[in-house]
Amino acid sequence: AAAVLRHALALPVEEAAALAGDLAAAAAGLAARRGPAAALSGPVVRGDAALIARHLAALARLGDPATGACYRTLMQQAIPLARAQGTSDDALARIAELLAEAADG
Repeated sequence: AAAVLRHALALPVEEAAALAGDLAAAAAGLAARRGPAAALSGPVVRGDAALIARHLAALARLGDPATGACYRTLMQQAIPLARAQGTSDDALARIAELLAEAADG
């Protein structure tokens, strides 16, 4: 996450790492208070496959396979949580398909 922030926002490494740490701490705190499914926000819970496709394309352009793999893993882990929040199965199937296609290269 820090590498993506550093690149996207043209931040020094230290600032990007601090920002990524702050984001992670806030997400963990919300999940601890509300539970992981209730705390989930973002494109998976919204069923926004188009945005995930844009994210995957941007990550591919970075040329850092580890960052892309991390994103795909996090999005895959969010799918059952989004399902628990009522996100449509069709939208989640499309997201899973996009993630699998990106992993295949």
